[in-house]
Amino acid sequence: MCMKRFLPLLFILGTHYCSVAQDYIYYFEGTLNQQEISSIETELASIIGVASAKVKMKDETNHGEIFIALLPRPERSEKETLFSPVDVKKLLLNHQLTPIQFIESK
Repeated sequence: MCMKRFLPLLFILGTHYCSVAQDYIYYFEGTLNQQEISSIETELASIIGVASAKVKMKDETNHGEIFIALLPRPERSEKETLFSPVDVKKLLLNHQLTPIQFIESK
């Protein structure tokens, strides 16, 4: 009987927890070699709130995309440090890349 009440609560909490996770794409212009791509992916993964990041280059056009998956946030608090696209922009500029557009992935 207790289990019947517990399962719906667990389901609601689980779907709420998963629904807060977000994915983004940051488009940029510039050229990178494989070592620089690996370095940028490592630096992106160290940004607060980032679960994973993948850089894809389009060699023929000197454009690239960064796919960023954020860690899910169960609840938001006042003192919580959130992910900021400004951190990604700074990283791109430090690698002599030109940020183009930052969008939420659907």
